[in-house]
Amino acid sequence: MRGAGGKSGAAREGGEAGRLAVPIAALIVGLIGGLASASVLYLVELSRRAFAILDGWSGPVAVLAVLAIPALGGLAVGRLEGRPSARQRAHGAAEFIHSELPERSTRGSTIARVLANLLTVTTGGSAGCEGAVGQLGSRLGTALGRHLALPRYRVHVLAACGLAAALGGLLQAPIAGCVFAGEIVLGGYAVRSILPLGISAFSSALVARHLFGGRPAFPVPEFVLVSPIEMGGYLVVGIASGATALAFMVMLEQSGRVHDRLGVPDWIKPVLGGAVIGGIGLFWPTVRGVGYSTIGSLLSEHLPIAAVAVLLIAKLAATSMTLGSGGAGGMFAPSLFAGASVGSMIGEAAQRWWPGTVEGRHSYAIVGMAAVVAGTTRAPLTAILIAAELTGNYLVVFPATLAVVASVFVSSAMRDDTVPVLRLARRGIDAMAGRRSGVLHEQTVAELMLPTQDVIAPDLAMAEVLRYLRVCRDDILVVEDPQQAGRVVGVVNLDNVKALMGDRADAQGVARDVMMDAPMLSERDVLAQAVAAFTRCHLPALPVVNGSGRVVGVVTRYEVMDLCARELLRGYLGMDPDGQLAEQAEPANELTPLLHEVCAVPVPRPFAGHTLREIDLVRRWGVTCVGLRRANEGGALTPLPLDTAQPLLAGDVMILIGDKASVERVRLLDRASDRPPGRSEA
Repeated sequence: MRGAGGKSGAAREGGEAGRLAVPIAALIVGLIGGLASASVLYLVELSRRAFAILDGWSGPVAVLAVLAIPALGGLAVGRLEGRPSARQRAHGAAEFIHSELPERSTRGSTIARVLANLLTVTTGGSAGCEGAVGQLGSRLGTALGRHLALPRYRVHVLAACGLAAALGGLLQAPIAGCVFAGEIVLGGYAVRSILPLGISAFSSALVARHLFGGRPAFPVPEFVLVSPIEMGGYLVVGIASGATALAFMVMLEQSGRVHDRLGVPDWIKPVLGGAVIGGIGLFWPTVRGVGYSTIGSLLSEHLPIAAVAVLLIAKLAATSMTLGSGGAGGMFAPSLFAGASVGSMIGEAAQRWWPGTVEGRHSYAIVGMAAVVAGTTRAPLTAILIAAELTGNYLVVFPATLAVVASVFVSSAMRDDTVPVLRLARRGIDAMAGRRSGVLHEQTVAELMLPTQDVIAPDLAMAEVLRYLRVCRDDILVVEDPQQAGRVVGVVNLDNVKALMGDRADAQGVARDVMMDAPMLSERDVLAQAVAAFTRCHLPALPVVNGSGRVVGVVTRYEVMDLCARELLRGYLGMDPDGQLAEQAEPANELTPLLHEVCAVPVPRPFAGHTLREIDLVRRWGVTCVGLRRANEGGALTPLPLDTAQPLLAGDVMILIGDKASVERVRLLDRASDRPPGRSEA
């Protein structure tokens, strides 16, 4: 039934259960995410200490070990990622931009990705580990959502909770984690997603902080702002950070191209990349791994500008080699490293030039971290919040905002893509596919199509055309040409005919004279294609044709735009069309029209003597009969049982539910006693 009715008690109970299930599932994701974050931080610290011991050794065996460990790690990653589906994989934030990937991943592929990420960073590969934690949380959230039979959009939000938990646990920045998950996974901020994202991020941060000894991944000194004159220095930090982000993207792209041109199997590429990283690590050991300890040094120690510059170049090269060769990991931690380096250099220079004005060179490093993150991810609000949460001082917001805006401006002026989008593009993945409306890009025209019998031949007399236009369902008649095997050759629209010749019944000509071209849709087209077709014309409905070009139904502008309005309400406001929160709405009835009329309509003459089953009001006219009335001996209308096999009588009254236009067309049937001479079955 197409008519909208009140929600049943079962549906309301399901809505209540859904509202409780999502926060509980988000809490579970956050707790597991916090445990995973603490575990990853321990592994990263153990790896750093092991390499520190190895760096203290001397002799050829030590050199060989430093070179071999990253290569062996690359071999393990290559074997894990060397299966046919590897080319369609992404890691870190790149995977979460294409939000379909976490939801469609299997348990085995998730484990493989997590292991690959951990192997990469613990054997010396230069990458972030947010992907490993995010993958676990996303997979868990998706599994919980499916187990609880939650609607697709709630499952999607739970998948985003995994990334929020990752940043909340690893960086102790839960607010930034919420915003980053919204910007990257959901593509915006919806009311319905704030609560579960917040629950996951904050619970993960609390668990990780408790298990990791109450200390952050790296120490952050107090932010200091001495004079407003320093805003000029922070603007320079933003410009330099944007250039650094741009250089990062170029180096990553070129590294990928170089490895693609080698002509070796995919699983060999991480081995070669690991060997190069081992060589870089011989001279600059601090560029290996995630780099949290080095970030702490950049924030707290006074390092020579030249040494930091060399370290920055080495880190960008190592990260580009790691990710470009097929290593698994994210770019968040390397971006923080690069930003701390850029800010540290500029802060050191500013402190030398204006010793009385600039007191905290480390403050420039903090702002630089936010600026480079913004330049590489184009998630400016996340970057600003990271700076605020790491310092615990909202005085950083203004200089961070200035630097972030400058960084995004510089990096986006030269390239439209970002590091995560670039990594997806190398795998042939449409980065924006996951941000598109699921309904408009997944459901097909067939799901909104209405069968039609308003089909005419091109040589039908104009007087007949006018008569049929008055009673046709959607103000259009589909024109099929028998001489072309019944292919659709156009449509006749009521408004167009009126504009040409008015409403004269004695008009001369045939249907072909007033026929107009119209976009054709197929049953397999997605609804987004129907939206695009309606924007190219002003018709109230469009024909849907099969492979032979014959009409199988129509799809109306009302239904398509109604669905678009529903998606906007649900996606951006978290509301269903009745004004309720989306969690309270019944999810199964997604294609129900928004507006309906309930009207009493006298049985038209063409319906008299026929049953409701024969008339088929729902399929042919888009209305539903919910009641019948018949006059008794005293002339009063009394209810009749709604029997679809009972013939209707002239004088009976039908209680119809449907949109205003469809109900009105049923009323107009009294003006005609037959239908257009088209095919008997559409």
